Amino acid sequence: MNDSDHDVVPKGVTMRGAARCWPRLTLIGLALAASLTLALAVMGGSCNRRAPNWEQLNQSAAEALDAGRSIEAEEHLLAALELARNTESEASRIPLSLHRLARFYEARQRYTAAAEYYSLAFDADSERLGADDPSLYDTTQRLAGIYESSQELTEAKEVYKRFLRLQEVGLGKDALPIASTLVQIGRLARMRGGYDEAEKAFQRALAIRIQHLGQDNGKLPEILDEYVALLRETEQPYEADLMEERSADLRMRETARKVREAQQK
Repeated sequence: MNDSDHDVVPKGVTMRGAARCWPRLTLIGLALAASLTLALAVMGGSCNRRAPNWEQLNQSAAEALDAGRSIEAEEHLLAALELARNTESEASRIPLSLHRLARFYEARQRYTAAAEYYSLAFDADSERLGADDPSLYDTTQRLAGIYESSQELTEAKEVYKRFLRLQEVGLGKDALPIASTLVQIGRLARMRGGYDEAEKAFQRALAIRIQHLGQDNGKLPEILDEYVALLRETEQPYEADLMEERSADLRMRETARKVREAQQK
């Protein structure tokens, strides 16, 4: 055995024994090398992986929701909002993120959080949308609806009054869409016992719709029915009966009109 053999074969191990050991040692070495290569690849991938963008975060949230992982979905939605707030190129996504979070919480009956995000969405929408935009009215209804479902009627009414102020500035005080907002304000005021405020709202709503649509239009019964409830609660049965008859007559006329239109098609 030459000097080089001593460098390869451990002392006390014969060449035959060493020959049996080499395959095992070789396999172990290969396994260790593969593990090291995989670890380096993973580390390298982690370092090179780009952070998810707004769309990817929302897609991940949708997938988590489909799989029933609500906590994970919430985390992705919050991350998407944070990204939009802190990235100039994604800033236009802030209102949509606010809406998605609000609806997420509303669907899970987490009404405090839902109201918070709908309120933020309302503020964001107010800055970018016109007062006649249906999306802004939808946000108003959703936010007010959450307060109403929690019996916070004063807060619900204030939401509609905020929207009314936007409409008056953007559309004019006698614009037709304002009538629908006034009906909601009057209804909520009546439910809270604010009969004078409710009556003024209903009278103004009626005047606006008559001005734009005429005395016999099919949009009046919505207001008249609320007015009837107010009159009955304030012990004015005669006036309530008259208004109820008018509402029923208008509904019959509207039904007949729709039948005629259907027959003409």
